[in-house]
Amino acid sequence: MKSPENKRPLPKVVGSASEKEKDAFSKKVAGFFGENHLKDFKPEIIDEIKSLEFAKEDFEVRTIEVSNLIINSLLKEFNLDTFDIPARNVHILPNDLFRKIRGSSSTNSGFTDYRGQFIGINKNFTTSKIILSNVIFHEMLHLCSCTAFALTDDGYSSSYRTGLGVSSVGRKRKELGHIKYFEGLLEAVNTEIETKYTPELIRLNSYLEGENNWQNSEEITELKKQIATKNQIPVENILWLNPENKEINLAGYPEPREVLNYIVDSIYEDNKEKFNSKEEAMKLFFKAHFNGNLLEIGRLVEKSFGEGSFRILGMMNTDTNSVRQTKDYFFRKKRKK
Repeated sequence: MKSPENKRPLPKVVGSASEKEKDAFSKKVAGFFGENHLKDFKPEIIDEIKSLEFAKEDFEVRTIEVSNLIINSLLKEFNLDTFDIPARNVHILPNDLFRKIRGSSSTNSGFTDYRGQFIGINKNFTTSKIILSNVIFHEMLHLCSCTAFALTDDGYSSSYRTGLGVSSVGRKRKELGHIKYFEGLLEAVNTEIETKYTPELIRLNSYLEGENNWQNSEEITELKKQIATKNQIPVENILWLNPENKEINLAGYPEPREVLNYIVDSIYEDNKEKFNSKEEAMKLFFKAHFNGNLLEIGRLVEKSFGEGSFRILGMMNTDTNSVRQTKDYFFRKKRKK
């Protein structure tokens, strides 16, 4: 059932706070979809956002509409509540303000603030409408994923679940700091959903038609092949190319996605009585992204790769060394069988 007035389902809140306090916090977070939007920011930041953010272009407005359609079709398929992310929660920002809000991070295209229900998009990241639309879609997939928080009895709040990601809370967080598990899997699955449905995102957005035709022309296609060969990367990873300066935009998180696809291939091969196709096995990870259920995929991973393998997968982040160590572990485990 569609939540009324664009109100998202209340996020789960765990921790030592009272049930009354946790309920109030949950309603506060959900309220950022409405009239309280931006109130989680300092007043001076709110003023900067209101004065400096870009008015959304027609293609961006349509991208938000289409993204909601695609995401809601997935939520419906997984028997979850559907809801729209309002366009007001997506902010198109100049680079300096984006950096000021985002802080120190390797991400320079977009980010999601799960508590504030805020999506920030760096307008200066690319001149491509298609790539910017992909970034918007990617961040909306994050914001619509399983979301839960932890709240202590002294009022300290922190993220607990974001999609497939699980963060340390309570005593462990105080003793060891912020530790996030399944970060690499989170981004791999989120990007895999984005990649799978990007053709539909483009098909349903007429403002992207011209650029899409240009990027699929013989000239651009041949240039992509040449650059892919020169740089030893799969040509399908080149999403966009500027023929004048050879600037390219690549598909996100290629190595974590390679690990994900290898694991899903193995799960499918080991469970053909359960799955009719690899795509069906992959959908199980998509579903977990939205409902947060790690148990089923954990059992399947350990059935294929042995006890403790899901814990190893949980240790993978998006750092190159971490991903390659995880890939080596899973490739080696499978070859031994």
